[in-house]
Amino acid sequence: MPLFRTRRTATTAPETPPAPVPATGEAEMWLRRHGIANAFELWRNAEERHIGKLAFLSILQDEHLLDREPGATTRDLARQAQDYAARASLAGIPGLDTLIETVNGRIVAWRRLRTAHGAGPPPAGCLSATAPPPSRQELIEAAVRDFPTIRSRYRKLLYDLVEDDADGLAAHESPLDRTVASGAARFIAQATRAPRTVEPEWLARRGEVLLRLEAWARATGRNPFVEAFVEGCVSPPDVSLYLTDIKTCMVLAARLPGGTGRDGFRLWTAAKECAAFTLVATAPHLIGGMILERAVAVGAAALRHAEYLLATPDARAPRIEGHPPLTPHAVTAAVIRLLPLEERLSLPIGI
Repeated sequence: MPLFRTRRTATTAPETPPAPVPATGEAEMWLRRHGIANAFELWRNAEERHIGKLAFLSILQDEHLLDREPGATTRDLARQAQDYAARASLAGIPGLDTLIETVNGRIVAWRRLRTAHGAGPPPAGCLSATAPPPSRQELIEAAVRDFPTIRSRYRKLLYDLVEDDADGLAAHESPLDRTVASGAARFIAQATRAPRTVEPEWLARRGEVLLRLEAWARATGRNPFVEAFVEGCVSPPDVSLYLTDIKTCMVLAARLPGGTGRDGFRLWTAAKECAAFTLVATAPHLIGGMILERAVAVGAAALRHAEYLLATPDARAPRIEGHPPLTPHAVTAAVIRLLPLEERLSLPIGI
C-alpha cells in the first residue's frame, strides 16, 4: 500500500492544556490550535521526535528567547527550528509560510548580533565591550571547515565574494570555490524565501550571481551540491534543507534569460536529482508525508539520478556517514513502495 499522503498533514506536538500565548494574528491562531502554553519549557525535556517542532514554536512564541538564553541552548534551538522549518516547507504543511518567515527572521537577526559582537551576544548594556568581529580571511577559513553546512554568519560574505570578484570563482582554489558557490546559492535561496530578513539590495542582483555560478560550473565541470553529497559531507537532517534550497534556486534560475533551456541550468537540475535521490534513500518517511504532486516530483528526480548512475559506470553515488551505501536499485525500489502504479508509469524507470 502506498505510503504517501494525499492531504497535507502535520505532526502532533505533545498535548498540553490550551492557554493564551504572547503572539498575534496567524501565529496566535496556530499556537492556540496546538495548545502550547510554553513551548520552551516543553522543549527542554522533549522526546527526540518533538524537539524540532517545539524549537520552532519556542522561537515563534518568544521573540526575545534567543537573546536571553545561553549560547549553547540558543544554537541548538536555532538549528532544530530551521531543520523543522525546512521539513515542513518541503512537506507542504499549510499555513506555515508566514510563520517560517517570522522564525527565520528572528534567527537571522540573532545571528547578525552574534556576528557583529564576536562569538556570542554581548551582555545587556555592554555592546562596546566585545571582541572585534572576525576578519574576512578568518571567515573564509571557517567557512571551508564548515562546508557544506554553511552557517548564516558566513552567507553574506560568500555572496559578496561571488558578486564582487572580477575573476569570479575561478580565483579561488578548491575546496574554497565549491564552498563559496554552495554558500552563495543557499544564501540566495533562504533570503528569497524570507525576503524581509535581508536588505533589498542583497536580493537585487540574485540573477547575476546565479548566472555566475552556472558559468563556473560549466567551465570547471563541477557541481558543488553534487560534490557535497558524493563526498559524504551532508548530514541526514540537512538533506531536506538542501533540496529545498536547490529547488528555490531552480525557480529563480528558470526566470533568467534562456529559461530552463539555458546550458547552465543543468547545474540546478543535476543538484536537485542528486538531493532527491539521497532523500528517498535516507528519509523515505518524508516522501510519504508530502502531498502526492510533490512526492511524484521528488520520486521522478530521484529516479533520473538513479538512471544516470546506472548509465555512467564511473559516476559516484551519494553517501551519508553512518548510513548503508545508497544504490540506484534501492532508491528505485523505495519509489515503487512510495508511489502508486498509475503515477509510476509516467516516471523514467517505472517498475
